[in-house]
Amino acid sequence: MGMVSASVQELLSNPREKFLAACEILLKYADDILHNPNKDEYRSIEVCCPNVTEILLPIKGGVECLFSMGFEENGEYLTYPRKKDFKCLREIRNELDENRRKMKSEDNKGATAFIDSKVYPQNIADLESGFYTKLVSKFNHVLIYEDPNAQQKALDHIPLTKLQQSATRRAKLAAGEHQLDANDYLLSELLEWFKQDFFTWVDKPNCDACHQPTTPIGQLPPTPEEISGDASRVECYQCPQCRQTIRFPRYNEPIKLLETKRGRCGEWANCFALCCRAAALDTRLVLDWTDHVWVEVYSTSQNRWVHADPCENIRDEPLLYEDGWNKKLTYVIAFSKDEIVDVTWRYSSDHRATLHRRFECREKWLLDALHELNLSRQKDIPKDARDKLLHRMALEVVEFLCPMRKGEKTLPGRVSGSLAWRSERGEMGVVKREDFVFRLTRKEIESKRFSVAYLSNVDKYVRISDGGSEAGVWSSQVFEYRNVFRKVENDWKMSYLAREGVDEGFVEWKFDFSSSGLKIDCIKIFFRVDMFESGVIVRKLLSDKRCVEFEKDGNCLRTRDFKGETIFTLHVDMSGGEGKLAWQHTQLFRQPLGGGKDMKYPFEIIVTLK
Repeated sequence: MGMVSASVQELLSNPREKFLAACEILLKYADDILHNPNKDEYRSIEVCCPNVTEILLPIKGGVECLFSMGFEENGEYLTYPRKKDFKCLREIRNELDENRRKMKSEDNKGATAFIDSKVYPQNIADLESGFYTKLVSKFNHVLIYEDPNAQQKALDHIPLTKLQQSATRRAKLAAGEHQLDANDYLLSELLEWFKQDFFTWVDKPNCDACHQPTTPIGQLPPTPEEISGDASRVECYQCPQCRQTIRFPRYNEPIKLLETKRGRCGEWANCFALCCRAAALDTRLVLDWTDHVWVEVYSTSQNRWVHADPCENIRDEPLLYEDGWNKKLTYVIAFSKDEIVDVTWRYSSDHRATLHRRFECREKWLLDALHELNLSRQKDIPKDARDKLLHRMALEVVEFLCPMRKGEKTLPGRVSGSLAWRSERGEMGVVKREDFVFRLTRKEIESKRFSVAYLSNVDKYVRISDGGSEAGVWSSQVFEYRNVFRKVENDWKMSYLAREGVDEGFVEWKFDFSSSGLKIDCIKIFFRVDMFESGVIVRKLLSDKRCVEFEKDGNCLRTRDFKGETIFTLHVDMSGGEGKLAWQHTQLFRQPLGGGKDMKYPFEIIVTLK
């Protein structure tokens, strides 16, 4: 390609991270023009914009690639003339994309090696049995969406003709700008109607008698009528005003949900999936193992599955949960009448980090289980339908090989549910990150020993292995946390870490000894916890290969399972408890005030190294 290849080759001479950062920008500029050939705003780049001044200009080949694409200097702008065709632009764009994919595939080789060396919990067979039961249950459940009677009941509620007419108008207006058809716009119309006009979100049901907010008081067994709507559990609430008891059955039967028109994400996605099938859209129900549900609809115009979340009225934003809600995804599985697919990779921009969190089943076991279930479901499908599935599957596999690229726009936190409910689930889009990492000092390298402790009564860390140096406060040396604070009880003269009045909280410390040349031999931890009522605290030591849990009621852990490794994290989850003081029923590092620094440490970690 002569000059064209030369500019890309020059860009490739930069460090990997700088090449990839520049590549993202160059691909975006090229794709914007190719996707919007008639819009002049995409043909002009300000020379003083940060993308140029901070990323492209400082490295070799960055601006040269723009010139090779066909951009020209025009005062304070780089512009792509209308008279130019797109030949060079496409060549540079494709060469950049090809090299970016090669780099990403090299990363995936490392991920494969990680999978092969991964150490799973001892009870993995039990975990996989439960996992398989869940897969089969959902795979069978989605068949209800194909019932003509169920579809007709949905059509009795959907103003389908009106929505189709609106979708057709939008498709005609957008002709030439996008490669979308009327069904793509019909999905948008359905989302809007379902969210704004049809379904209602429920955190806690209001009192039927006086319409006041209610308080949860537990669960009740379902009545025969509730069981007929596939309600496996019934939440119970009480009105503080008139003391009336209110039942909230969690119906799983989509026909029943057409009547009740209310619920949380499970009910929303379940009912919406039926509505999509009634509108003749190829639809999957998508289950996120970290507690959310949405759908995917196949776009024939784009030859791909498109994310659609009815709770949020959001379409085609698959990184919404990871980037917008700060979810730590593990397994995301899609179910339709014809297939079951692990679609986790569509919803993550960091496949390796996601793999590190998957400990509920072995990866090969999951592949085999999905393959077996698909063979069973598809054995009677006609050949032309099976060929269509195979074609879609091949395109989807290619899509999964390259992690999703983050866009420039900031994705929102969750909007469905009350502010308190979203905050409790940690889906507001805000995670408090201190990004502190414990690394070895020279003294610790020489002694081959690391030891740090924390005192909650004075809110200080003591680096015992480094001459007793002190640091504070508690959050200053954590890697990440959510909904956790230090509580001081002046009346009881006690201090501890607890949740900020919400259902769940976590805190994580990170240790990285990789630059020292030493490896871990043994880890010893004293970690005091106090649990009351139904409060639950789960403490885990994690690395790329291993997960070791503290005994539920134990405060001590000694392990050599991480021998030979250099990086690990200590992750602690808090949940449960009863009533308004539930947050107080899980406490870390409880300690009397006024005891000074001479008291026993409620948290101490000692690592010997070799």
